[in-house]
Amino acid sequence: MPVELNIVLELAGGKTTVTVTSEAADLIEVDPTSHTDVDRSLIDKLPLESQSSGLSSLVTLSTPGIAADSNGLFHGLGDHASNSFSVDGQPITDQQSKVFSNQLPEDAVQSLEVIDGAPPAEFGGKTSVVIVATTRSALGQTQPHGQVTASYGTFGTANGGFNFGYGGEKWGNFISRQWIEYEPISRWAGIQCHARQGE
Repeated sequence: MPVELNIVLELAGGKTTVTVTSEAADLIEVDPTSHTDVDRSLIDKLPLESQSSGLSSLVTLSTPGIAADSNGLFHGLGDHASNSFSVDGQPITDQQSKVFSNQLPEDAVQSLEVIDGAPPAEFGGKTSVVIVATTRSALGQTQPHGQVTASYGTFGTANGGFNFGYGGEKWGNFISRQWIEYEPISRWAGIQCHARQGE
């Protein structure tokens, strides 16, 4: 025998509040130069292939029109080595790659603005790409924070690094260190040579 039940369901009430302020920033880009903005959240997500040229890898992977070569250099818009860095307002016009010099570690970078095309006159005589880098700071961060990383790869390659930041209302310190250790190529070549001699 079927049983009939009458159940009344009431709709839950809802309330929406919209607050409008006049302090919001424009959603339209007002900078007339062609550029790509890279922030810390993107830097943390990109798989960078080399610690010795991490900044070049970061620029190559995050910016359209940039091509990489095998030496850790990048070529903006097909131009060779006509790139310039500006780190916290200090211009660095020398080539930045593992072939010529050490690069700023990507752990020490808070944000990048990669200007391609025709860079503004304020950046000097480079014709291809200008990378404007802002370094990390612990200014205003009263809780100590940091990160430790380690990895191990083929041919005995080990990578490691750490960063640490601590600051106050009017001061801040941030430290970043990375290193790589690997088996010397000559040692591997010696093992291969010895194996061939034993045949």
